[in-house]
Amino acid sequence: MFLIFPITDEKSFMENLKQNCIPELILNSDFEQYENFLKERRKLMALKIKEYYFSL
Repeated sequence: MFLIFPITDEKSFMENLKQNCIPELILNSDFEQYENFLKERRKLMALKIKEYYFSL
């Protein structure tokens, strides 16, 4: 079951980015950094999957 929480401040926004494996570099990037964004997101997603796998 998923819970939906409103993003009401910067702290909840940053937590939302973390939960969704969105690298913080998106905050100061433009389209030219898209490849870097994808590379960093892949790393974050792989880490999240690894942590989940080892928690089983």
